[in-house]
Amino acid sequence: MGDVTSIVKSKIDAAPPGRVDLTITESPAYETDGELLVVIFNDPSQTTDNTIVLMFGAQKTDGDDFNIGLAEPLDLTDPNLALDFSLASSYSYQENLQYSIVEVNGVRMTSWAGGNDYGITDAANGNLFTVGGLDDSTANPADPYATPSGDKRYDDELYTLIPFVKTGDTQIKVHTQNPSNDDNVFFAGLFIRSATAVVGQGILLSPASATNPLNTKHTVTATVQDDDGKPVVGKIVTFTITAGPHAPATGTATTGADGKAQFTYTGTIVGTDTLIASFVDDSGKTLTSNEVTKTWKDDGPIPTPEFPTIALPMALIIGMLGAVLFIQSTKKN
Repeated sequence: MGDVTSIVKSKIDAAPPGRVDLTITESPAYETDGELLVVIFNDPSQTTDNTIVLMFGAQKTDGDDFNIGLAEPLDLTDPNLALDFSLASSYSYQENLQYSIVEVNGVRMTSWAGGNDYGITDAANGNLFTVGGLDDSTANPADPYATPSGDKRYDDELYTLIPFVKTGDTQIKVHTQNPSNDDNVFFAGLFIRSATAVVGQGILLSPASATNPLNTKHTVTATVQDDDGKPVVGKIVTFTITAGPHAPATGTATTGADGKAQFTYTGTIVGTDTLIASFVDDSGKTLTSNEVTKTWKDDGPIPTPEFPTIALPMALIIGMLGAVLFIQSTKKN
């Protein structure tokens, strides 16, 4: 795993829309199964909150899990929602029934993951590699329990997790296992559109954005989870306004039984604040949340009517009018 931004950024930035070809030289090629390159684009016109998570490091062949925590409950009615999931395997050769299974929230998604389906398909070192990406479809295998039977492209290692979740979910659990005890699931890429997420131990901050009038209070909530996706209790969370009219204000709070801690402040200046939350894990490493924004608007003073009005029953109004007339006539006499 390496960061090659300095090598590819200038070429990709200068390229017209469409596919960009890059040349990679392997040495020694016989001992290298393949490479994968992940490019994340910064689109200034993007209007929804997206999450991109890259996970690397071999999964245990006899069964392994990772947990995806969501900052806010999923809304399956959101037309922009996407939960695209990519896997990569090395030493992957399906002619000998080498394959991996994947389950999402306890439901089988595929029993066909893996397969040297890129480039030359000879079963040899240097060509036992697969990754879900370009030219692949997020359509999941039609039969999640079917095992390899010749067509390596039946499962292209690119999936959608939407069929395995429901509205209101705040956790997604992914389980991988390699029954043949040899394929190496070494990478997973997760693209979530219209939602914010964290995988494994980490911290999430919500809501993603909000707008309030001046001189009102706003609360953000941080959720801390462990590697198993369970809430972490008793962690001190630091909240920081990193940019905006109220920067660099900070605050702290301790997570409760639900792993949540809150920070509330009052907006007194017009503008948009950017906030983050962080905590120190058991190894002493500081983990930082996603960014959220808070916009403060001045809607002007609330207009006061020239004459205060009170809604009264009609019979009472008539009675009061009669009393006034009576008082007036009394004064005239």
